[in-house]
Amino acid sequence: MRRKRFRPSIRRKLTTTILGVFLANFLLLGGYYLHLISARLPEALSELQIRMGNQIYRRMLIAEILLLAVVLLVVTLVIYWDVVRPVEALGGEMDAFRRGVTPQPTDRSDEIGELHNRFVQLASDLERERQTQNRIIASISHDIKTPLTSVMGYAERLQKNGLSPERTERYLRTIYEKSMDIRELIEEFDDYLSCNLQSALKLQFLTSDELCALFEADCRDELEQEGVLLTVRNECPGEKLCADLSKLRRVFGNLIVNSLKHFDKAERRIELVCRRQEGGGVQLRLCDNGPGVPGDDLERIFEPLYTSDAGRSVAGLGLAICREIIAVHGGRIWAENRPEGGLCVCFTLAKLS
Repeated sequence: MRRKRFRPSIRRKLTTTILGVFLANFLLLGGYYLHLISARLPEALSELQIRMGNQIYRRMLIAEILLLAVVLLVVTLVIYWDVVRPVEALGGEMDAFRRGVTPQPTDRSDEIGELHNRFVQLASDLERERQTQNRIIASISHDIKTPLTSVMGYAERLQKNGLSPERTERYLRTIYEKSMDIRELIEEFDDYLSCNLQSALKLQFLTSDELCALFEADCRDELEQEGVLLTVRNECPGEKLCADLSKLRRVFGNLIVNSLKHFDKAERRIELVCRRQEGGGVQLRLCDNGPGVPGDDLERIFEPLYTSDAGRSVAGLGLAICREIIAVHGGRIWAENRPEGGLCVCFTLAKLS
């Protein structure tokens, strides 16, 4: 890794330059004055005043004007060389970035270098976001085409005469199911686009007990119908929180759906554990006894469009939506494989201060 070349701040350089030039000015004027009176020291103050006279004052004034001109010239050169030229170069890099040229970081360590590297980081983030959006658009387009092609095919067959009632009903049912797939895909995409808006949060106060009870009320009946054993443990009763319940329900729903998709055992279990987070707040752990995730993919499962399903029918945005929702709550989310098998998705919520 290349080490940054140390450069003093622009403020320090300008201050040092101005003070240095004025100090030089003072020394030169003092030396010039001593030179003028060193030929013959006056014996009395009145004689000293007379000898200095107007001619000496004029010389000192001219010398002062010349030195001030030198000061202004030096300061102007310093400002141009260390401020104006780098800012112009940064503006040129911005114009080049608009044409598709990737900016490169600088090793300057002063304010201009910090500004330049912030722009480089911003450009990198924008490019990464653009690539993500392009992948999302391409994936949405691909995933819509598949069911849409089926809808169009079956609709074309329904236009033909001579179909039996059973086949007509089957075609209509297929069209309805494919249309539901398209709607689910679009709704998931809309959720992904809107879930990272801070202004969309509708925060309310609640305790960890209320949050666990809400989760259990929302999920227990559905999971029992699916044959899944649900366990809820609250290890920090009474902990006060502030959150958007509708968005947290979306998080829990996405995590439950993700677990249901990947169960590979006859006995299926899901457990929610709420515990205190070191440093304040709570940590919620939603664990299942499914197959888990390969270690290399534990971070990638929260990326938009990533999925371990080769034949996916949706865009793979569920866990990315969870990450965005937790992020706007000021928390973080991650995944861990359980030693006994299964996956734990953990996220934190800030404590109400």
